[in-house]
Amino acid sequence: MKGAGKIFCVLMLALQPMLAAGCASGETGETLSLPEGYRSLFNFEEYAEFGGVMQKNYFGKYSINTDGRYVKNGVGSAKLEPCGEGYADPYSRPALVMYPAKIAAENADFSKAERVVFDLYNTSDESKVCYFSLGVASSGDVLETEVMTYVLPPKAWSKCVYEIEYEKLAYIYDFTSLEYMSLEFDGLTPSDARTAYYLDNVLVKDTEEKREPTPIVLGEGEVCDFEADYQRYLLYVTGYGAYTPYVPEITVNTDPRFVSSGEKSLKLHIPHGTENESCYVRIMFCEALIEKLDFASLGEDYDIVFDLYNDSDSAFHIESDVRSENKFYAVAHTPTPKKWVECRLSLAEAAAKNPAKEGEPSFLSLINSYEITYGNFAGSSAADDKDIYIDNIRLEPRSN
Repeated sequence: MKGAGKIFCVLMLALQPMLAAGCASGETGETLSLPEGYRSLFNFEEYAEFGGVMQKNYFGKYSINTDGRYVKNGVGSAKLEPCGEGYADPYSRPALVMYPAKIAAENADFSKAERVVFDLYNTSDESKVCYFSLGVASSGDVLETEVMTYVLPPKAWSKCVYEIEYEKLAYIYDFTSLEYMSLEFDGLTPSDARTAYYLDNVLVKDTEEKREPTPIVLGEGEVCDFEADYQRYLLYVTGYGAYTPYVPEITVNTDPRFVSSGEKSLKLHIPHGTENESCYVRIMFCEALIEKLDFASLGEDYDIVFDLYNDSDSAFHIESDVRSENKFYAVAHTPTPKKWVECRLSLAEAAAKNPAKEGEPSFLSLINSYEITYGNFAGSSAADDKDIYIDNIRLEPRSN
């Protein structure tokens, strides 16, 4: 398991439909009219704005539109005709990727952004859906925020609103460095008719107040017990290899049958893989939590422990890791089905496996990552998917 994997969609995978409100016909004019507190990212008044746009997954066609029926603000909009790769696949949806900083450098700073809004017109006689997310810098890479789904009524403008919960998301995302915004549509098969959409008025609403993430408060020996609402935002998902289809659906569980301590636990619904695919999915805990734990001050006297419940009839292999930039220590676990088990990682053993040379800092002082990792597993249907529960991640004094 060497090398860096491509980062996928963060956090808790909660794709919940949001009905985009239908709007009246566009109000066009020679100059743009912006609501108070908003700034324009894209309005597609001229073709030069497409210099900040790229296609992904064989998007299809886009062009400038000046027909006032399909302009919401100003004198122009973007006509979109998404297509895709010829099949309907949620992992390769055609996407229009917008890079606001290519229009103006200051557009990359989303540290005060409360929400992104955009107007989208669906020309079809049927309701359609679109998907929106942000790509934001995170620990030297780019991590996508939660994807939101919007229902677009037929023959109407829709106002799509994407709220940015900075207080929860800033543990992982550096909102001073927005990389892109992704607008996706369902892919089409060769027999599907294309639908034209019109995109206009892509705006961001800023607040004047400085915002801070919710403080991380740890009890004695606590790492993460998922009792506080903010704790579900302390982790995100990445991986090695072609792991995207096997990313878990992550939710907070309140069913007491699957809680080892307190009233909540973390549930991972994991899709099955196939025999000929090799990949690993990594559940990563944010650097802010790692810094708060301060492994260097703990020394070698503690173990990192969590409780794991495998709610399936077959064995499941999982491991826990601590990592620095160039070194790591991993422990494999094979939890018994239908039973709570303890999974333990010794900091003393981690240090022993990664000895420091004279004059170098210790491995424990360099740890910048704690993660729970698993590989894909074979199956033929949804019945082969697995549900596992993680609870009460903690530090325990090492037993001699």
